[in-house]
Amino acid sequence: MFSSLAKCTMTVGAAAGCLLMTAGSVSAGSFTTNFTPTVRDADEDILLTSVQFGTTIIDFSDLALVSEAIILNNDVISAGALANNDNKEDNEGAASADVNDQSIDGVAMEQLLAGDAASEAAVVENLSSQNLGHIIDTEDSGAFEIELSFDKAFNTLLVWERGLNSDLGIKVGGETFKITRSMFTNAGYKLDTTEIDDVGGQEVGSYALKFSDLGLTGDYDTVTLFSKSHFKGPDFKVAGATVPEPAAVLGLTAVAGAFVAGRRRKGDSAA
Repeated sequence: MFSSLAKCTMTVGAAAGCLLMTAGSVSAGSFTTNFTPTVRDADEDILLTSVQFGTTIIDFSDLALVSEAIILNNDVISAGALANNDNKEDNEGAASADVNDQSIDGVAMEQLLAGDAASEAAVVENLSSQNLGHIIDTEDSGAFEIELSFDKAFNTLLVWERGLNSDLGIKVGGETFKITRSMFTNAGYKLDTTEIDDVGGQEVGSYALKFSDLGLTGDYDTVTLFSKSHFKGPDFKVAGATVPEPAAVLGLTAVAGAFVAGRRRKGDSAA
């Protein structure tokens, strides 16, 4: 249930200390992104291996991944811009599928259309990929709304945003939340994809939205992402994670502590 216990080889007494560390070290919105290779160029493949909340490690195989996408709306690119391949200069359209420059797979699709099966499949393929370089890119003034379903329910939405300079809207369980650009923290890697020309790539930020912070209880397997024209075009990757709540962690800590204390009292009486 709790990955930190599975990842640590410890006595019961050490378990209490490990759980206390987990509860005390996780701050709102922050987590660690673990990836391979750790030394790479920004345009090369980069694979997500796990995410970490304090001492709680969640492997990629345990994350909730996007299994279905419904593009509710997405600003379109004019026929002239597509024909001249000058969308970057015109800053037209909104969300598109993008990949790192040297990617051997993933989908690069400039125009994603609402109700188009190929467009929605491109969203699923890029967002569910283990490659952090497979993303959805949004033009600076573009607006979109995409409903995402995941292969399992979860209580925390993980978001990575290239550039740390855009906002992203989230709808889940009847609540709406905007992750502003100032909330993202550096995820420890850079990306250079086909949509940008930045030599050396751009820094990527991350944010973990815990549904309990929105007043929601339980887990969810569907969220809607959206951007408005003033959000400045989020370029993003998402996944879901089930993260233990601090109260639950502290409860286990108390049980472990009581067990250790009981063992000590038994040892003292025997002496």
